[in-house]
Amino acid sequence: QNGRSAVERSAGGLGPQPGSEARHPPAAAAAHSTGRDCVAPGGASSSSSSSAPHLPHVKNWLRTKHAILFRLSNRTIQVNFLDGSEVLLSSEAAATVFTSKGGRRGLHVLADLPGDPELLRRLRYVKEVLHQLVHRA
Repeated sequence: QNGRSAVERSAGGLGPQPGSEARHPPAAAAAHSTGRDCVAPGGASSSSSSSAPHLPHVKNWLRTKHAILFRLSNRTIQVNFLDGSEVLLSSEAAATVFTSKGGRRGLHVLADLPGDPELLRRLRYVKEVLHQLVHRA
């Protein structure tokens, strides 16, 4: 329907929210985590500089019992768990950045999933939630 994915069409807190990109600072954190700066060289904001990289914004979001999921405009999925841990999934880089409850951050290639049971448990949860979103239409 009208070119939108099932995730974009689904209800339950998803969908474009007016001003959502301004209300959700995790998008700025995701931009920072992916190496993109909020300020272009020379101090100008990225929106006023045509040579600056595009700053991702929140397209969709969903709150669950254990986490808040964000789908960013650069196709990154950011999941902030209520216990303080965080998962960033990048389909472009085929990698994930995982921040543990204790604040330890690491980059992992999705082709070689590490043996970290905490990360694997989080990835299974994210997969389950995304699968339910895509198939509930």
